[in-house]
Amino acid sequence: MAHQVSPGGYINYYNEPAFQLAVVEHVAEEQSDHDLAAHALAGWALCSAYPVYHLEAPGHPLVAAALATIGPDPPWKAAETVLRSGDWQRAWANKQYLGPDPVVELLHEARRAWETS
Repeated sequence: MAHQVSPGGYINYYNEPAFQLAVVEHVAEEQSDHDLAAHALAGWALCSAYPVYHLEAPGHPLVAAALATIGPDPPWKAAETVLRSGDWQRAWANKQYLGPDPVVELLHEARRAWETS
């Protein structure tokens, strides 16, 4: 989410990194780059979860579009492993300040939604 200042105050708008990471995940699957697919899915989960736990937004509006875009065999478990890794947590400590659990929770919810779609 980005914030823009206008004469009337702040305006929040959602940018597209989350959706574009879903595109990267799909292409990585097509190229059999499982590590990139897992990292892209982890990044997507972080981008999608962040406005929920940081700004108390009801959700990211591009989740459904992203779930329709990711590849046919998303590496859900590998993405969770990435999210829980020390390297990831050090790199994203400023955005994942509550630890990996809120992001992993969104990843699990996304998997359930994806499996039933």
